[in-house]
Amino acid sequence: MTISTDYSVALPKGVTKTQVSESWVLKKDGKKVTKLPVKSASRTAGGWVADAEISIPSEVPAGTYVIEHRVQAGSSYDVDESTFVVRG
Repeated sequence: MTISTDYSVALPKGVTKTQVSESWVLKKDGKKVTKLPVKSASRTAGGWVADAEISIPSEVPAGTYVIEHRVQAGSSYDVDESTFVVRG
């Protein structure tokens, strides 16, 4: 499954780029199932899309899963969630 995170970077006047970390955590029932490796990139101001791949094994328990998306630059960050259902 491909996970996409859309986000925007706003920079202070005089700053042309910043280092951004992009990360994802897969959760079920509020507990971490797996964490994907953090991606780092140098970003300019504007809109960006971060993609990651996650494999869902056929034997995972049925239920609702949450993917926590996190983007951080310095001490500023944003977190959002996506939900999907695995049917048995």
